[in-house]
Order: sequence, then structure tokens, then C-alpha cells
Amino acid sequence: MKLDKKLLAILLFAFILWVWNIGSVDLVSDDALYSFRALGWHDYLAAEGQTTPFQWFDSFPWWANLSFHDAPPLVFAIQKIFFVIFGDNPFGARLPFVLAMAATLYFVFLIGKELHSKKAGYLACFLMAIMSLAAYGAVAGLLEGVEVLFIVLAIHFWVKFIKTDDNKYLYLLFIFFSLALMSKYTAVFLPLAFLTDILFFRRGVFKRKELYSACLIFILILSPVIIYNIGLYQTRGHFDAALASFLGQETNDFLSLRERGVSANIFHGLKSIFNNLAGMMSPPIFLLLIMAIFYNLHKTVKLSNSRERYFVFLAGFAWALIVLAMGGAGSRFLIILIPFIVLLIGILLAEANFKINQKILFILAAIIFFWELAYNINSNFLASPASESFLVYSQENIVGRELGFNQLDKYLRAEVLPGRGRITRPKNVAAVDAKAIEYIEEHGVVYFFDDSINWFAHNWYFRRYLNYYGLPLAPFSEQAKTLGVANPIKYFADAGVKDFYFIYGVADAVIDPKKIDSPARQASKLLAQMLDGQGVKHQEIKNHLGQAAFRVYQFDIK
Repeated sequence: MKLDKKLLAILLFAFILWVWNIGSVDLVSDDALYSFRALGWHDYLAAEGQTTPFQWFDSFPWWANLSFHDAPPLVFAIQKIFFVIFGDNPFGARLPFVLAMAATLYFVFLIGKELHSKKAGYLACFLMAIMSLAAYGAVAGLLEGVEVLFIVLAIHFWVKFIKTDDNKYLYLLFIFFSLALMSKYTAVFLPLAFLTDILFFRRGVFKRKELYSACLIFILILSPVIIYNIGLYQTRGHFDAALASFLGQETNDFLSLRERGVSANIFHGLKSIFNNLAGMMSPPIFLLLIMAIFYNLHKTVKLSNSRERYFVFLAGFAWALIVLAMGGAGSRFLIILIPFIVLLIGILLAEANFKINQKILFILAAIIFFWELAYNINSNFLASPASESFLVYSQENIVGRELGFNQLDKYLRAEVLPGRGRITRPKNVAAVDAKAIEYIEEHGVVYFFDDSINWFAHNWYFRRYLNYYGLPLAPFSEQAKTLGVANPIKYFADAGVKDFYFIYGVADAVIDPKKIDSPARQASKLLAQMLDGQGVKHQEIKNHLGQAAFRVYQFDIK
């Protein structure tokens, strides 16, 4: 097989761009929750409004190990493998998503080449490599970053099936349908798009026994999630959080998610999707996408012999839009639209080559692609954006996630929390507390942290050490409430604890916006002021811009 140097250059460029700073991007959103739970295959969130089987059962049922309360298990499983190899650090947390996006890039090229032309494949592949939305999908650490790989693999074998009519591709198609759904349920649009295609172009497929055999394989691969939800319904009266929201099931187990659900107002959802796309793509690329949609729609209606090759992209894109419009249309969901966006634009530009002067087309394409690359770099890779204008800055970006948490974690692991031991999955809530108490009794030290620090981040940067390593890291004000005392430091000092640490959030950027003026924040500020007044020394932790983000106080009470 001849080495495709153009494709290799694009793949290397994209991989280097995406992997360059994954170790410095903080885990401060849903990525922190996924990584925390994947690390020990431990379904727990420190949230009263979103409880989990870990809190419901004293004895953990076997079926509860098969999935998670709010998402299917596949991405968690992949991430856990990377943690085993690379350790519990941001690099191990994010690398699977970078690799998945790089593989997606490769299959985007194959799809474009096989269904249209090599030129369309190159154009789609290159656009994805420089695209801000793709960089966000590669580095943000969201489930969609892996889901999109299985989506594009399913599309790849869908295209193979269209070209060859070979039933082996039917099996592969359904395998990747199921793997996409095992990543996230939003991939449900794929079977709907495929069904639409065969209804219009290949009704004879319904007569093939291979279709029904493929459906059985599909169900078999989904069986862990099916069994999990049966167990959940039998014991709690509802399905997992995602399915419960979809079906309108209300439960006290997921109080904070009650407002989620399926919306019948598809047009409002579509408006939100395109508004978000406009906010995450440079203006010329967004305009090119609108043109590409209408162009491919026109070709689908006009042509007869090659109609299906345009229809595949449009059917997939349309069903994805409908599903996302009904399900909430958040910015993160746009990641799964990337293959359709770049392939639709790739086809438009490849065919424009025959209708527009090549020199003019090259100049226009160069300007558009350079703009998107500058938009991407400004949004995701500069230490501080040169401008936050919508013309050159994405509303969802990576730069906004370099707040100083990784610098804090590096310091804690080196100076405060040495000799952590092995990661151990706790059996129940009582086991977490028991292990922390055992550590306190043995070492005579307690680690407090500011309750108002970003809730998502606290799961990865603090809760991880409590639940998996048994280290007594506790939120200061919450610990006071739990113990029923005004001053938890005095409580532990009276119990014989000599050494204390307090991790205080200095910068507003590391504080949960909902807790800026909370009693917990005020209590942390008062404690920090008191320690400063007593001359207690602290280590200041700075973010990537050299600004103070945290202070770590160490003091003893004799």
C-alpha cells in the first residue's frame, strides 16, 4: 500500500496541534466527573441532587458494575485503560480523546474519497485538522470526543455497504452503531438515518436475514446497558438518568436533572444549534456550511444516478440535528456533527473546482482556511487570546480551562500528599469515611479545602484522593455541618490531630460562580484572613499566566 504523504502530513499536523498542551488543560467541567469515575470504575458524584447506586445500596449489586447512572460505560472503560497505562493525570485523562479524534480524521478522509472523490476527502480532512470545534472535541475530554469516532466508523461501513452491497459491511455497520450508543445515547440518530436510506434506496435489504442477524449482534453489544437499566428499574423504579430524562421519568434520585427532557419544539432547538455553531466556527466557515447544506440538498434532488452519495451525508446530518434539537442542543453536542460538517463542505469545494477559476478558488479557500486556523489558535492555544471578538474567538474553548488546578495538583502530589499508596475502589460510603479516619489516626493530619472551589474540578483534584487513596481531604464548611460543630479544626485538634492544611481559592476564576457570595465562601475567606493574621506561611500556586490561583496553608496546633 502506497504511503499517502498528504494525508500523513495532515494527520501529524492535527495530532501535534491537539496533543501539544493536553497536560496543562485543567479538568473543570464534565470531563472532571468522567475522569474521576473512570479512574476507579466508581460511579459517584458529590451531589445531593444527583445520587448514584454507590449511595443507594449498602451492598453494591453486580449489575450496577455494568454501566453508569447517567451515561453508557464504553468511554469510561476506554479512559480507565489509559489511566492504567499512564496514571491518574491530565495526560492519561485526555489522550484517548485526542487519539479518537485523530482516528476520526483518518476515516473522514476515507469516507470523502470513497463516496465522492479523493479531493473531497483531503479538503474535509484538512478542514477538520484546523477547525476550532475539532480541537475542542479532541481536548475537552467529553464523551462526544470518543463517540464521534464510532459514528464515523459506522458511516464508513455504511458507505462500504452502499458501494459493494456486501453483507459483511452490514454486520460491521451495526457493530459500530452499538458501540456509538455505548458511548452516548445521542448516537441514536445513526440507525434512524440508515433506516431512512434503505427506505428510499434499498428496500430489498429488509428481506435479507443478515439484517436481522446484525440486529441481534447490536442488541448483544448493548446488553450491559440493557441489564443495568432492568436492574435499576426493578430496584429504584426508573432507568438511568439519560433515559429517565428522555422518557419523562421523575425521581428524587436525580432531582437536579428534572428540568432535562425531550422538547417537542424542534425549531427552537435547531435555532439553538445553529446559534452555537455560529459561536464555535469562524464566520466564513459557518457561511460555507450553510452553502454546503443547500448545495448538497440541491444535488440530492437533482441527480438520479448518484443521488444516494449526497443523501447519506444529508440524512445523517438531518437526523443528528433533529435528535440534538429535541435533547437540548448544548454546545458540547456539536462535536458529533463534525464529520458531517467537514464532508458537506469538502464536497462543495471539490465540485466548485470544476465551476470556478482554480486560481480564484485557491485564493478564496486559502483565506477561509487561514481564518479558521487563526480562530482556532486564538481560541485554544494562545496563553491569552489576542481578541475575544466573535470573528476570531470561540464561545467554547480550551484556553478558558487553564486556571491553575494542574499546578495545584502537581504541588500537592510532590509536597503535601506523598506516599499515596494504590488506588482502591471503595465498597460503600461508610468505607470512604472509615479509611479517612484510619489515616487521621495513623498520621495525625487533616487536609481542608475551600468549599466554594469549582464543583466539577473538586471531584478530580480533591475527591479523588479521598475516595481512592483514603486521604482525609474535606470541604471546610461542609465538614463543619457534617460534624455539627462551628469549627472543624478545633474539633480535630481536640481529638489529637496536630497538623492541618487548608487549600484556599484566591482567583475568582477557580470559584464556582454559584458560590461566589455563599456562606461557604465567606467562611473560607475568614479562615484565610485569620491564618494570614497569625503569620501562617503559605505556598502560592500560580496559573499559566503567573497569576495567583490558590494558597496552600500548613499549620499545626499544639
